[in-house]
Amino acid sequence: MFGRNIRANDSDDLDRSPACSPSVYLERADRAWTGGDRSLAMHLYLAAFEKAQEAGDQPAPGFVEGLKRAWEEACDQNERALAAYVFEKLEPFQDEEESAENAKRLHELDGHAPEEPPASAPRESGDLAELISNHLSGLQALMDVPGSAAVAAFIPQADAAASPARAGDAGDAAGENADAADAGIGVDYDSLTGYGRAIELMRPYGVGVKRDPAFERFVADMRARHGIDALPRTDTILLRSESREDANEFMLATAGEIGQDAVRMYMDETPQGFPVLCVMTSPGFKHRPRAPRNGFEGPGVLMLEDIDLWEVPAVGDDVPEGMVPQLSRGAREAVAFIQMAVENPQVTVLATADADARPEGFFATLLGPVSAVDIDLPDAAERAQIWERQQEEHASLADLDAASLVAYTKGLSRSEIAEAARVAVEEAYRQSIARRAFVPVSKDNIIDKIAAFQPFDTPEYRALEDAAVVELMRQIDGGAQDASAEDGEEGAR
Repeated sequence: MFGRNIRANDSDDLDRSPACSPSVYLERADRAWTGGDRSLAMHLYLAAFEKAQEAGDQPAPGFVEGLKRAWEEACDQNERALAAYVFEKLEPFQDEEESAENAKRLHELDGHAPEEPPASAPRESGDLAELISNHLSGLQALMDVPGSAAVAAFIPQADAAASPARAGDAGDAAGENADAADAGIGVDYDSLTGYGRAIELMRPYGVGVKRDPAFERFVADMRARHGIDALPRTDTILLRSESREDANEFMLATAGEIGQDAVRMYMDETPQGFPVLCVMTSPGFKHRPRAPRNGFEGPGVLMLEDIDLWEVPAVGDDVPEGMVPQLSRGAREAVAFIQMAVENPQVTVLATADADARPEGFFATLLGPVSAVDIDLPDAAERAQIWERQQEEHASLADLDAASLVAYTKGLSRSEIAEAARVAVEEAYRQSIARRAFVPVSKDNIIDKIAAFQPFDTPEYRALEDAAVVELMRQIDGGAQDASAEDGEEGAR
């Protein structure tokens, strides 16, 4: 969906090239229509008309006739969102009678929309993709690229229903997380470990204040004195970190903490190498009866993952001919959806990026004012919390010295610490199965897994090397002592 060349769609050379002229699009649309590929022809006719409009002159009758064919095909396919888009383009070229007739037909398409199944009924990913296409009317054409899984829910419904239990046993804690559970994200700040300083940085934005009754009273007093009902949301919140995994995990928990329906967007590639924008929605969002064309319906959260890796939509020579208008139109609709969310005061826009990154050019304009929140790597206290949590969850880690683990993992991200612990526990589990006895995580096991993440030139890596040598010598000495004891027993016999 978003390509590699940041100026491709704005290139004068590309727009003026013969391959992208309005007449070429119209000719290809006629061939597709004659060949029976009405769906492709519909998109090509629309692209031809828009190209003709961009040229600045009144579109010739042939382009208007093509747009009428696109209108008929959109209605025949019950593509309500696309039909509404074409209707707006076609309206200046209709008389009153045609306009009234087409408006009536467009209204009838609303009545043909399928009823929403009960909230408990699961939806297939194709149905969800169709629902998302009601938001981004042109995005679906792009998301249908073979091999791409463009749309999914955050978590299964069963997991979403169980999420309050993870917030704590106390009734008050479960109540505080009811909003997050309803949104279906399944995580919030209570689910995080080792993010204490980052959570404190979110308080000025009105996120996480329920954890501090004194601060909540202060905010309520300030609202009363200033005469406002809620904290204003004016900026896109950019979460930056040296660890993209930490930033994305914190963004997801922040959305859960806000407790509103959410949409998450991130870039991926199809097996063919084409970039595609993937869209994930919270269950509360996807079960709305029908999504409006103008984005969020009420309060919500939009998450843009790794926004510094995104590029402006591009169309190049390596894109298949039939994909060109779909790519262009889908990209425009996605940009429009993001822009509407940014401009909606009821929607909180969160984005993640690498440390020190900042939106530039196109995305600086798209995201509007940005407030950066830097998520530092965990300090000693936060690493201690992480290892305490790991030892609580995995009994096989309980015998290890937590203070040493905290020292060895200095400079690692939260996700790297969790991954080192996970791999060490899994290795110990496999050893237990092989020996038919419980094998805890040994010191040399965890040292080896942590060393895999530490850069070679750090003091922590050298400390790990020293610890590994000491552990090896201890094992050798222990083996020698065992051998001497066995020889003594043999001599006594």
